[in-house]
Amino acid sequence: MQLRNLLEGKGFQRIVLRKMTTGHYTCRVKLNAKKGVFIIDTGASSSCVGFEHAGIFNLTQPVSYTHLTLPTNR
Repeated sequence: MQLRNLLEGKGFQRIVLRKMTTGHYTCRVKLNAKKGVFIIDTGASSSCVGFEHAGIFNLTQPVSYTHLTLPTNR
């Protein structure tokens, strides 16, 4: 069995990637019913959407406590 047939049989879909001059790839996506073009960096360790674009795709940011300054006892 070919890998393509196996993956498509499990519900995976093929997507078209376009190569940029920088070596990165772009693809058209629909994220939370909003269309967009995303850059795929195959060397990146994570994927992200900038804070300035999060609202466009109806994404929410959980509260982070990693940058809190706690009061010190005096």
